[in-house]
Amino acid sequence: MLTVLSQLEIEIVSERTKFGMTGAIKSGHVPRNLPIRLQKRK
Repeated sequence: MLTVLSQLEIEIVSERTKFGMTGAIKSGHVPRNLPIRLQKRK
């Protein structure tokens, strides 16, 4: 049971981080080392 709750918490934190990074990038606050999936494609 604890494993299931832990995995759910990991997924929630990951989702919040992804949305936060996307919002920061859209507002112009680009961090130096972006994950590959969030980098703009040229």
